[in-house]
Amino acid sequence: APAHALIVFDPSNYSQNVLTAARSLQQITNQITSLQNQAQMLINQARNLASLPLSSLQQLQQSVQRTQQLLGQAQNIAFDVQQVDKAFQ
Repeated sequence: APAHALIVFDPSNYSQNVLTAARSLQQITNQITSLQNQAQMLINQARNLASLPLSSLQQLQQSVQRTQQLLGQAQNIAFDVQQVDKAFQ
């Protein structure tokens, strides 16, 4: 005799899956809203940068270069500390 399968429907499991899907959709919606806000902030920042006088941009560039130099020095110091630490182990 051929086997006959019965479809089992679990309403509790189904409702839990629907709730999970709804929560996931809400999270995605929140992420989209957050990305839209970040994009708008970047647009505003670009507008602000575009309206800065050239002298301000030059000062900013000098500050960035100085910061990069300081970061390089800090990395060298960290490396030196690691070498000293290894020497005493």
